[in-house]
Amino acid sequence: MSSLLQDLRFALRSLRRSPGFAATAGLTLALGIGLTAAMLSVVYSVLLAPLPYPQPDRLVGLDFNYRSEKPSTSQVGTAADFIVRYSHSFSAFGVSDGGTSGVNLAATGAGRGHAFPVQQMHISRSFLPTLGIEPQLGRGFSAEEDTHGGPRAALLSDGAWRTRFGADPAIVGTVVRIDEEDVPVVGVLPPGAAVDLQGSGREAEAASVFQPLQLSPRDAGYEGNNYQMIARLRPSVSLQQAQDELLTLLPRFAEENSWYKGWHAPNGELNQLRVFPLQAALAGDVRGSLLALLGAAASVLLVACLNLAGLMVARTAARTRELAVRSALGASRGALLRLLLAESAVLAGVGAVAGLLVARGAAQAFLAYAPLGIPHLAASASLPWLAGCAAAMAAGGTLLFGLMPAAVVLRREVNQGLRNAGSQGQSVAYQRTGRALIVTQVALAFVLLTAASLLLHAFLTMRSTAPGVDTAGLTIGQVTLKGDAYKNTAHSVQFSQRVVEQLQHTPGILRAGAVNGLPLDRGLNISGWPVGRKELRHMIEARFVDPTYLNTVGIGLLQGRGITAGDTATSPRVAVIGESAAKHWWPDGDAIGSRIEVGNET
Repeated sequence: MSSLLQDLRFALRSLRRSPGFAATAGLTLALGIGLTAAMLSVVYSVLLAPLPYPQPDRLVGLDFNYRSEKPSTSQVGTAADFIVRYSHSFSAFGVSDGGTSGVNLAATGAGRGHAFPVQQMHISRSFLPTLGIEPQLGRGFSAEEDTHGGPRAALLSDGAWRTRFGADPAIVGTVVRIDEEDVPVVGVLPPGAAVDLQGSGREAEAASVFQPLQLSPRDAGYEGNNYQMIARLRPSVSLQQAQDELLTLLPRFAEENSWYKGWHAPNGELNQLRVFPLQAALAGDVRGSLLALLGAAASVLLVACLNLAGLMVARTAARTRELAVRSALGASRGALLRLLLAESAVLAGVGAVAGLLVARGAAQAFLAYAPLGIPHLAASASLPWLAGCAAAMAAGGTLLFGLMPAAVVLRREVNQGLRNAGSQGQSVAYQRTGRALIVTQVALAFVLLTAASLLLHAFLTMRSTAPGVDTAGLTIGQVTLKGDAYKNTAHSVQFSQRVVEQLQHTPGILRAGAVNGLPLDRGLNISGWPVGRKELRHMIEARFVDPTYLNTVGIGLLQGRGITAGDTATSPRVAVIGESAAKHWWPDGDAIGSRIEVGNET
């Protein structure tokens, strides 16, 4: 132990005499270890860490999608109801809407504060029991509250209860205002309850308010992929057995839903009822991206280690006379090896400590700002776990760039090799090792550069792809109309008309229009088909626009006319369809004048 401490003290003194080398090596290792540990933290949290629920291995996600699609929990209301009625592989089911929505939440009564914006989520009454979550105060939703048209009810997250209502223990039974409507609070969820399974992003936040889903065929989105579905397997049922049962139920599903066989991909592939482990379903869209980023970070760390190995080889070559003297004084191979590894260990240790700080911040920044739908329940790994990753990488780095110079020095007979310091034989050995390290570094760097170039090219190609609208000088604004004042569609239309008229008369604004969803954003996902041809039923993205919208964004027409001021709520309904829809529904005819059904309207 004393010899090891002496070697470490000598390594520290040696590094102090070379501050430039020590700073470069420490910074390089800190960045490499930090980025790799951060990605390991994210990958572990999203793909490997057990879900924060009782018996997480029994939780599954159910979707209605093509076989070639990634695992998900995306579900159609029709299919969700069908599975609940006929499947026997699951002990509990939970259904939620397809995402969160912004609402205004306020306490009622004098002096209770003003409204503040929060995210809301709708869940079925069995959603929380399926996950194994029990409210810390009050109760969950009742069957009556989860019935279409049933009484209003709300659950609060622990964070909203504490920050907005002062952790009032009497909150259960009180009435809060949600978008200008009175809603009684029936319960408060426990701290850290991972209920919102949706992906987070730079602009997203977890839900603070939950209301009953009240799933019903009368919902506008019932026939679209607008829901999430989870379930808990029965104790004696395996995942494969559950999948087999869903496949046997498909013929019955097709019999009860005539539209099913008309709802297919361009290659004729039909949707399937599928089941996956819940963790795989939640991470289906990000798994490949996370593993690719982890591989890139690990490659950067490997390049850093190889670079330091080359520097250490050169540094050891300069210390050949010193090592020769130590050998002449009786130092053994083990002592020389320990001495060489001590300096590498000091560098790796400093890099690991600094890298731990980098990893902590990088993991949190990635989860907050990554343009990926990371599930809200995913959080960066704990500090001890990160420390373990950093220590493991430091140990690996020590061996990688510490043993390389030691191997060169100790490859020959020690006495002969070290006493002939500076001989041509040793010079050639150092040169060969240095060349091999350089070639390896260049090869890895070239692979990384090529991959980065391809990604950059794909990104620039996507940026240069015409979006279908004229974006020059185009500015957008968003408004959400909530409350009793806008329950009537006519009131919402009148509001948008007033705003558009005022904008059109504002200096500097050439044109203005209104739409319910931007072209590249998700609009209203709903089913549509030509009248009398329901077998051609297909999911479409519907947009509701005012007469000036198409001209404002620069969308031209191939045939027919656009929406005009004469198309009002009292006039016959009209629609403008895209070219692809026209070719799909009327491949041999003219779509102008034909009628379509969108949802339940013609």
